Amino acid sequence: MEKKTKKLLTLFASVALMVPLAGCADDDIELCYDDNKDGMCDDDGSYYDKDSYVVVDGKTVAYIKNDSYVSSGSSS
Repeated sequence: MEKKTKKLLTLFASVALMVPLAGCADDDIELCYDDNKDGMCDDDGSYYDKDSYVVVDGKTVAYIKNDSYVSSGSSS
């Protein structure tokens, strides 16, 4: 049962990253995928900040493109 719950939560987190949040800034955060780990986004060859990444299930799955809107704030 735990494996199904873990997979479901991972899937939910992945989908949540793809859906822009209502009421946020007009700019969307663009994710970059670098499967070949060459330091550039696979889709358009742009560079990304290696310190700005998305982690799902303990693994880095994407990076935030340098020209994306990123708001600062704190979380608890």
